[in-house]
Amino acid sequence: GGVGSSCAYDTLCSNLYQDTFGEGIFCGKGLIDVNAFYTLCCGFFPSEQILSHDILEGSVLRTAFAGDVEFSDSFPPNSTSYFKRLHRWIRGDFQNISYLAKKIETNDGEISNPFRLLDKFKLFDNIRRAATPLNILLLFYLTFFFDRYNGLTIVLIGALCILIPYIASFLGSIINNGLYSVSRKYYSGVISQTTEIISQGCFALLLLPQLAVISFDAAVRALWRKYVSKKNLLEWTTASQTESGGISLFTKIQLFIIPEFLSIALLFSPVYSLRFIALFFS
Repeated sequence: GGVGSSCAYDTLCSNLYQDTFGEGIFCGKGLIDVNAFYTLCCGFFPSEQILSHDILEGSVLRTAFAGDVEFSDSFPPNSTSYFKRLHRWIRGDFQNISYLAKKIETNDGEISNPFRLLDKFKLFDNIRRAATPLNILLLFYLTFFFDRYNGLTIVLIGALCILIPYIASFLGSIINNGLYSVSRKYYSGVISQTTEIISQGCFALLLLPQLAVISFDAAVRALWRKYVSKKNLLEWTTASQTESGGISLFTKIQLFIIPEFLSIALLFSPVYSLRFIALFFS
């Protein structure tokens, strides 16, 4: 994984795992040794159970970061398609929770978990990232049980948990690219890298209730299907199917109604700053 952009010539990127541990992390786009894949992966993972396969395959095959290779991919054209894709990703991450245990299932039965500590951390970090919006939203609801001053501290902690990655990226963009990163690209309507980072941070904060509901729903569904029903583990609607079938008004209401009520509830928080943020949630 590298940096997404519309221009391949002015984007500087590195990979934390490659720089720190001498190996990268496979996140869906890459060059695969087909013979190695068939030798190591075929028959290793149980059939019809793996929805999110990237990190698992990358851990078995080993992954290296290639900073001079460019891949092109599409992006969901609307918020409904984006949230449906995110829901599938989170379900896949939670279904992989069994690979953190000492024993794992393969097509040949149960074996001792061969994944290294670093591999398990990659899997855990995806789960941690998916659960973060829900935890922060619950943190905001704790303000109802504290006075305004302690509640304000809680709000600041929650907001910083969301914004710190974007603040760090913003400062890194300024340091690496100077003031050029603030301005628009020459003869182009594309926003600058710094503006993009600021926009992403704002949307990450404003969409918190929506992301929290999606994370909760996806996690519960994944764990239920993984350990109880044993069904629909590979449920997947592709982006092209979602777009070609159209998005009904009922689907949109179903997707946004619960986050809307959760946002309205925060308007009654004793912390005025949280009430202000909740106005944008709503």
